[in-house]
Amino acid sequence: MYLVLLCYLITLVQIHGHRGCFNEERMGLLQFKEFVRTSGPGAADADRLLPSWVDDSQSTSDCCGWERVTCDSTTGHVIELSLHNINQLYNYSHYYEFSLGMEFFYYLDDKNWLLNVSIFQAFKELRSLNLSLNEIGGCIENEGFESLSRWKRLETLDLGFNKLNMSIIQSLSAITSLKNLILSNNFLEGSFPAKELSALENLETLNLTSNQLSGSLSLQGFAASGRLEILDLSRNMFVTVIPPYIGRLTSLKALSLSRNGFYGSLPSEGLCKLEKLEEFDVSSNYLEGILPSCINNLTSLRLLDLSLNEFSGNISSSWIASLKSLQYIDLGYNKFEGLFSFSSLANHSQLQVVLMLSNCLKKLSTEIPEFLFHQHNLRLADLSHNKLKGRFPGWLLENNTRLEYLNLRDNSFLGSFHLPPRLNLSISWMDVSANQFDGQLQENIGNLLPNIGLVWKWVQFDWIRFWSSNQEFRTPYVSFCRRPEILVAWDLEFLDGSNNHLSGSISKAFIDALINGSNIVTLDIGENNLSGSIPSILGAVFTLSVLLLNGNSFGGLIPAQLCRLTRVSIMDLSNNSFSGSIPRCFHNITFGETENYNDQSYIVYPEANYMRVGLIVEGFQISNSAFTSANEEEEVQFVTKHKTSSYKGLPLQYMSGLDLSANNLTGPIPHELGMLASLHALNLSRNQLTGSIPNTFSNLTQLESMDLSHNNLSGEIPSALNGLNFLEVFTVAYNNLSGRIPDTKQFGTFDERSYEGNPLLVLCGPPLKKSCNNVGAQPPPSATKPDGKWYKVDLVVFFPSFFVAYFMFFLGAVAFLYFNPYCYWQRRCFDLTEDFMYSCYYFVVDTLRKLSNRLYN
Repeated sequence: MYLVLLCYLITLVQIHGHRGCFNEERMGLLQFKEFVRTSGPGAADADRLLPSWVDDSQSTSDCCGWERVTCDSTTGHVIELSLHNINQLYNYSHYYEFSLGMEFFYYLDDKNWLLNVSIFQAFKELRSLNLSLNEIGGCIENEGFESLSRWKRLETLDLGFNKLNMSIIQSLSAITSLKNLILSNNFLEGSFPAKELSALENLETLNLTSNQLSGSLSLQGFAASGRLEILDLSRNMFVTVIPPYIGRLTSLKALSLSRNGFYGSLPSEGLCKLEKLEEFDVSSNYLEGILPSCINNLTSLRLLDLSLNEFSGNISSSWIASLKSLQYIDLGYNKFEGLFSFSSLANHSQLQVVLMLSNCLKKLSTEIPEFLFHQHNLRLADLSHNKLKGRFPGWLLENNTRLEYLNLRDNSFLGSFHLPPRLNLSISWMDVSANQFDGQLQENIGNLLPNIGLVWKWVQFDWIRFWSSNQEFRTPYVSFCRRPEILVAWDLEFLDGSNNHLSGSISKAFIDALINGSNIVTLDIGENNLSGSIPSILGAVFTLSVLLLNGNSFGGLIPAQLCRLTRVSIMDLSNNSFSGSIPRCFHNITFGETENYNDQSYIVYPEANYMRVGLIVEGFQISNSAFTSANEEEEVQFVTKHKTSSYKGLPLQYMSGLDLSANNLTGPIPHELGMLASLHALNLSRNQLTGSIPNTFSNLTQLESMDLSHNNLSGEIPSALNGLNFLEVFTVAYNNLSGRIPDTKQFGTFDERSYEGNPLLVLCGPPLKKSCNNVGAQPPPSATKPDGKWYKVDLVVFFPSFFVAYFMFFLGAVAFLYFNPYCYWQRRCFDLTEDFMYSCYYFVVDTLRKLSNRLYN
């Protein structure tokens, strides 16, 4: 009877005991909202950010139904507060992507939000508190996290992506109930705070990634904790060896030390004790030596990343074969030796990511790995730089319908590039460049791979590279012209078709496809056999920032419509047959000039990060830059400073240049080009340009290279060019320049080669041997005698124009006199004619009379 009554009372309490949350907790939430309104980052509109957090007079509002609040269904207490990005300063849809794929997260302003932690004292049953992405720089004095020391249930505290320094650690050490502590992407500096963290005896997860921790990694005291399962110290500044007593963390399941400065060898004694380890990532360090043989005892490993180190020795296939739980393996970019057999992976049916041995083995089987025949769950496969032979493994796409990334770059695949006939909706990144494919591309390739380039549109891997200098696709360009839906389907951002044997002309359909079906940023079809004129409609591809048409046989005028490509930073039209003048409107193109985003509060730098698997990042996700391997970024080749340079990453973003060299351009250099203040390289050499060097070139203050050689330029070199402080290469050789050469600042570093081929008697000053002291004196005739006439008369034009002009003048004079009979000048003309006639008459008569007298006398 008593038992039934007790159950009834419990049920009654559950149903009617709490019609809403506790009033104390509701008031605490309202107090926090007011705190956000008055002192939050930016002092934002709290009513807009937290619309359901209202205070009514009857206190009937149930705070358990408010956004960002989670209550216990039984007790009604608030147990979870998700107060991340409370001011919506950041696009939260990218937050998870930030945590995966961003190496640095820098704030550009000096705003700091000082938190009043005592507000949260009302939530005594709180288990999870997320305050990430809030620009928290610290706590109000005496109101820090130590005020929550009486909390006994708080297990998860997320303070990532803030501005906290090391002083926060001492404050947090008072919350001994913590199991999960996240302090990633803050301003933590100095040594690893082992002593302070040792007080957190229940800690299971510690995430300190992307801070500025440095020095040695001392785990003494902290290592005594036997509960720690996840330790993430990646992307810091440690320069030390991995301590052997890391083996004391016997419960460790995930360990990430990537992107630091760890050196030496892996501590076999400590590593071999981590038998529960499922994720081990030490990539991007300076580790060396031979891998410990005891790795084969870590049978629970799901993720193993040893890439980008200096490991050496033979890779034992046996220990790889024993790690049957592997889902992600990357051993690339090391110094391994010996013959590796892929057969050791034959029984790894759980593999989803294979980033194997890229550019690391001296000896490797050249056949496509047979174990791949038995894989059906792959999502990412990188077998680049391995000298693999044979035909393109189309079966890899058929067997692995979830495959998203395939990198077969720099191998020795032969034959045609032929895709399987079935539609593949998963593949979104593929690189098969630097192989030996030939023949034509399939015309329906865009339909077979409809999602290429559609997944990540805002970072630099929305591209498809089917071409390189080692491949000879004879006529794939014709396919593009006939079937422009290839480009429409891909929504490309980067199209690299350079260094092939493409022929024909650029069709309007091809340009239409770029306009309507893509967000093309880079168009590189240089070094081919393309001909014809450039369609003016190319100027409508407004998204272009890099245009490379060099090394073809294009002719005709440079269309003025190209001036509409205002976002272009690099334009290379060199080594073609363009004629006519340089469009004056080129000054409308930015050529590297960027807008000033003063209202932007942070900058995000993407890193090269693959798909992550395991515990530090739960589940399977593709990070924002998952498709850019450690050394794979969109790359552009551009000639500057007399050499071909490759630009990628940040250097590509900051590079700007205009190359119109080796064409048939005529006329003067437009002075408007001097308005391109952000230009870094200008090459107008090997044309037929005339006139003088524009004085406006003194405005090109960022210019590093200027080549105006092999033209017909005349006049003096403007002395104002002395202000080009960054100029490293300057050449005006083989022109008709005269006058004094500027010899101060940067011009004092250029040698005679910059001026050779100009008339030595009119161009003077260092570095030439001719002095300018006697430039005004008359030189002796023998010294000034030119090789030929200083002028050139076109006789075909001269004689007809002379006679026509004379005849027109004569007719004009006669007509003038004829139609003005009473004109004074008519009378004067007749009088003059009459006088001339009488003079001639008397002259003849007198002369004849004198001759007659002499004859008869």
